[in-house]
Amino acid sequence: MVPPKYPDPYRLNNYFDACAFNPGDHLEFSASEKLFRLYERDELPIILMSESVKNEIAHKNTPSWVKSLASRQLYSRNFSLTDDELLIKEEILRVLTGNGKREKHEKDTEHILRAKKEGGVYFITVDKGILRKARDLRNICGILVLLPSEFLELLDEWKIYTKQAEGS
Repeated sequence: MVPPKYPDPYRLNNYFDACAFNPGDHLEFSASEKLFRLYERDELPIILMSESVKNEIAHKNTPSWVKSLASRQLYSRNFSLTDDELLIKEEILRVLTGNGKREKHEKDTEHILRAKKEGGVYFITVDKGILRKARDLRNICGILVLLPSEFLELLDEWKIYTKQAEGS
């Protein structure tokens, strides 16, 4: 019996970008709602959002159930960066920016860096710019960037694997 490809999300910090709960794409919105219901039933490990996401949650287009989730959420704390972390931050920003404007990607960079600093492994988002750079971000800081639907599939894989391992 081979364990799933990625680490067990039931034993790790899982960070959610505010846009992971935006009602854009139907498949991803449905997956986000399922994740929310799992969390409500205590079947999903703690969902963490970085302190820097709070302003995004307050946006007028954010669904009320997301605001409700966010109000009961644990947030990462403010922190200072070491010299090595400042280099990682600069590299994340460089990758996300590409030929674009740096200031447009500073918040995303902060979200990802906070997830890494707080021991996160998964960063769940529907942000296409971040998703396109998932491989680079994993190489830079070890963060695995997933869509809500991919994270839901991973949870299912680990649930099945755990049941099989307990049965043998």
